[in-house]
Amino acid sequence: MPKALFISFKKRQDIQKLCLAFQFNTQQTVMNKILFSITLLLFTINDLKSQTGTLSGKITDSKTGETLIGVTVYIVGSNNGTTTDLDGNYNLTLTPGIYDIATSYLSYKKETKTAVEIKLNQVTALNFFLESEATEIKEVVIETKRVRNTDAAIISIQRKSYVIQDGISSEQLAKTGSSNVAESLKQMTGANIEDGKYMTMRGLGDRYSISQLNGLNMASTDPYKNSSSLDIIPSSMIDNIVTLKSFTPDMPGSFAGGLLNITTKSFPDKFNVSLSTSAGFNTQTTFKNFKTTPEKSTFQFLGFKGAEREMNNLIFEPGVLETMTKGAYLDARKVDEKFDNFRANFNKVSKSFKNGYVPKNKTAPINYNINFSLGNKFKLFKKDLGFFIAVNHNRDFQNYQNASINTYINLNQEALFPYQSLSENRSVENGQLGALANLAYKLSNNHTITFNVLYNNDAEISAREQSGGYTGQVSDTRAIFNVKSMEFIQRQTVSPQLFSKHIFPKLKNAELELAASYTASKQDEPGLRYFAYSTVIDSVYFDANGNPLETPLLDTVYSIQNSEYQYPFQFVRQLKDQQYQAKADFTLPIGKTGINKIKMGVYFSSLNRDFREYRFQSTPSPGLPLSSGFTTYNGNFDKFFSSENYGIIDTQFNASGEAIRYIPGYYYVNNTIPRNFYTGKQTVFAGYAMGIFNITKNLKVVGGLRTEYTLMQATSQDTSLPISNSKFLDFLPSLNFIYSINSKMNIRLSGSRTIVRPNLREIAPFEQFDTKNGFFLLGNPNLKRTSIWNVDLRWDFFPRSGELIAISYYYKHFSNPIFKQYNPGATIPELQFINIKNAFITGIEIEFRKSLNFISPQIKELSVSANFAYIYSRYNIPENEIASSSFVDSGYTAKTRPFQGQSPYIVNLILAYDNDKIGLKSALSFNISGKKLYNIALFATPDIYEDIRPMLNFKISKTFGKYFNVSFAAKNLINPYFSRIQTHRGENFYAEKYQVGRSFIIGFDFKF
Repeated sequence: MPKALFISFKKRQDIQKLCLAFQFNTQQTVMNKILFSITLLLFTINDLKSQTGTLSGKITDSKTGETLIGVTVYIVGSNNGTTTDLDGNYNLTLTPGIYDIATSYLSYKKETKTAVEIKLNQVTALNFFLESEATEIKEVVIETKRVRNTDAAIISIQRKSYVIQDGISSEQLAKTGSSNVAESLKQMTGANIEDGKYMTMRGLGDRYSISQLNGLNMASTDPYKNSSSLDIIPSSMIDNIVTLKSFTPDMPGSFAGGLLNITTKSFPDKFNVSLSTSAGFNTQTTFKNFKTTPEKSTFQFLGFKGAEREMNNLIFEPGVLETMTKGAYLDARKVDEKFDNFRANFNKVSKSFKNGYVPKNKTAPINYNINFSLGNKFKLFKKDLGFFIAVNHNRDFQNYQNASINTYINLNQEALFPYQSLSENRSVENGQLGALANLAYKLSNNHTITFNVLYNNDAEISAREQSGGYTGQVSDTRAIFNVKSMEFIQRQTVSPQLFSKHIFPKLKNAELELAASYTASKQDEPGLRYFAYSTVIDSVYFDANGNPLETPLLDTVYSIQNSEYQYPFQFVRQLKDQQYQAKADFTLPIGKTGINKIKMGVYFSSLNRDFREYRFQSTPSPGLPLSSGFTTYNGNFDKFFSSENYGIIDTQFNASGEAIRYIPGYYYVNNTIPRNFYTGKQTVFAGYAMGIFNITKNLKVVGGLRTEYTLMQATSQDTSLPISNSKFLDFLPSLNFIYSINSKMNIRLSGSRTIVRPNLREIAPFEQFDTKNGFFLLGNPNLKRTSIWNVDLRWDFFPRSGELIAISYYYKHFSNPIFKQYNPGATIPELQFINIKNAFITGIEIEFRKSLNFISPQIKELSVSANFAYIYSRYNIPENEIASSSFVDSGYTAKTRPFQGQSPYIVNLILAYDNDKIGLKSALSFNISGKKLYNIALFATPDIYEDIRPMLNFKISKTFGKYFNVSFAAKNLINPYFSRIQTHRGENFYAEKYQVGRSFIIGFDFKF
């Protein structure tokens, strides 16, 4: 049999095995069929490749950890060799066999590794750590040990870093089953997650942290947040996540808690294709009753709103919004022909709204995820060209029933007054589609160009039903207050990035790094709907003929009390951000050895925002016939909200049969507030210079100065309001000391000044009504930026590869920090952003990662990772708030508060088992954080705290053969209550209380 045919036959056998394994998915969806067909095609293409193997690795200085450029790597006894590129990486394509590999580099000792086996179509990893010639040591000969440990790589990055940082590898994400960046951050030392999306680092909320993608800032898709929504990036696209906790001048100066950098996957060293899918069951949601919106768009499972959810374009045609006034019915009912066009438009507009105010019921299906990735490296014009493509689709359902949702007020009594006491049922569907493309071209060993594109589309579809008492607002004490609300929020981000790196050997291997990106992000809410009504159960004592009943009947009376709460209404919100970024960093080695360096660079960012908010209220025409009244329909909401009740519903005639008046029914009033439309712009120019100096053999100093000039502007559509203009010029010094006690132990000391700017929403004259809590949130054009002085101290110890013990202390002092405060003079509660004079936060962090083989070799596959953070923060409550609270309750004694979102302690524990020989991995992870401030409350009323909520997750995975992996995960095993509490005179009152259920997930992976 010819060799080529034999090889093809062998591959065909492998493919048949894959086909059998693939039959686990009985549904055989169209997407799976397409992806599997692509995989089979790529297998066939890959058969045409030459029968070789690859040797690759990285070469670094064993003492400093610096990557070495231009090192010669060669096969002993031959002329075959190569040199390392600008990242210290090398690649050699070899025929299968056993080789001795050696290095050669000026001023460094030669190192040889023997008996290196190169296997067919496989990549053999071989890293070198070279000793300086100045070190008196004989030539090192080491037997090959093939190890690929990404956790160890992250710890190695921490050891070599100039700053204090923590990290999570893709390996750890796979072990613990984290599905996205937000979930994974719960494992990071000192980190918490707010609302499942936003990072709180070292007790400092999203305002004080920055999220970056491959070293460039990510835009926020929420107008009320500074940082990005971290749940939109799936873990399958991540190489590692690193949080920088101390500042150097080459970083953006606008953070205090942490700078989170997410590094996406790059192209592999060889052809690689993978397909993975998972299915999840939630004990509280799956196959149970689930509330959803009446509209269903074709591609909502991918997170797209579709035309089905869009408002009718007629509403936004020129001049139409201006006609939608409260008095429009007056002209619409006139018979005069000069009002015919107006009446026709009134009728058409009134009937054009989507009136689905009542959630529909369905059965929640299983949660699932599908991920496909493809990568390869080949030659183009004799240069390396690599690519990586990944597509991820995820769909989740979450549901809870009979949750307690309460609003309390302090009336200076033993117990808090229940202003609102509701039982809530809420369902949330989340559909997500993400894609990542990476293309890199190596012009030479000294010059590379990389192009990335990240796309993500995410939607949250929520339906909520509430019922209970509204004692503080509804006058009828017998009445049950009811709310039905629905919301569709689509978030979308597209971010192309271009990078280049250049090495100049004639300048002692000076480095120039260039980067540029464009990010378009948006958040679209095509129709938030809110419908409130009251029900009263009355007793009926007489029948229809007036005769008394032996047993009284119960009858439910439905009503809308507009004097006490609002008629049904709809919101439309649109946020669009466009951000351009560019930066250049130049590093120049100095001195004879080049160990010391000078680094300088520039940075530019321009962010443009457009925000719009429309509000439309369903309103009954005065004189509406009783037959069309809300009470008449006796709870038949679909019939009440039908288009027959909107616009012109009847005509009144005189005795002669002539029309004398048209009868308007319900119609929509445009309650849009011009001030809630605003445009914003933020431009940042920055430059820096810093030095990296090895003062002694063991002491390294890194210091310098960064200058940032910021222009911020927010302009309301309401021309009567002033334009908010802010200009900041900041000088940000930084000084870091790294003292190496020995090769495994460091002490780090850092001091710096950073800033935090208000976001565009906070300086915009924007007035938002919170439908859940019943208050207005106001912007403040006079906000100042916050100045922070930071001190960090850390001891870290690296016993062996992949192991770490670290203890950190930090202190931060804030001038002009930004907080929320209720306006003491407002009739309706108003929450506004203000500057406080000063505040501080301090904390201790302990991290421990170690294999348990020191106890016994029999448990060498077990390892433990643990981290603990203690955090304390305080700021002074404003005097006017204290005075107002003391007036309400003479026993009010609070003078200070912690930062919002700050837990007093955070604990993470991971017990992992990793046995490569049998392909078995498992991890048990535990997370708990102390009670943290969720929101401030109205005067004298205790603030709302999020209670302790322990989380316990487990995952196990097993590899079968070359290509197949099966995993099982169990999440939220403890299933604690999600509680937000207020403590008054020693008693806890629940503002919110519910459970989300346990989740069980089975996953299947194919990798080739």
